[in-house]
Amino acid sequence: MRIEGIKDCFNGLMPAPLTFYAATDDCYDAVFALHERLFRPHIEQIWGWLEDWQRENFLAAWKECETRVIESHGEIVGYVQTLQYTDHILLKNIGLAPSHQSKGIGFLLMEGLQAEAAALGLPLRLSVFTTNPRAQRFYERAGFVKEGRTTAFQHMSWGSPAQEWATTISHPPYAHHS
Repeated sequence: MRIEGIKDCFNGLMPAPLTFYAATDDCYDAVFALHERLFRPHIEQIWGWLEDWQRENFLAAWKECETRVIESHGEIVGYVQTLQYTDHILLKNIGLAPSHQSKGIGFLLMEGLQAEAAALGLPLRLSVFTTNPRAQRFYERAGFVKEGRTTAFQHMSWGSPAQEWATTISHPPYAHHS
């Protein structure tokens, strides 16, 4: 997915001293550590955390997705992973360190993603853990609508009529545990 729309939304808007850039392999360990910090409680509650599987799954997403990071004072404090399909853009993962939440940064990210999706004429889709009502409220405030639900995920979209796309997903987009 082209991310220029996201980058453009930060010009003059990104609170100092934050920077936003394409992830490199040097970022991987810090991004995984942030992912674990943010999502491990939900994954443990739903499936249990299997370290090797989680690392393999995250590495697969890292290789497959367009990944961008947010940095503050040399520390990675957020990341966004997206996949572009012919009929939608999947917001695979998004995470902000707790110290950077509730400061408008997430809404800046959403505005950039929505601008990019609108420019491409594609809806945004995502799946949020059912154990994370705070994130669900965030996405609803950002204009996403609920489209389907599994035990683990609330499926949501922005920019398209409600669809039952979620029923075609045979496993959770960023975590699956047999």
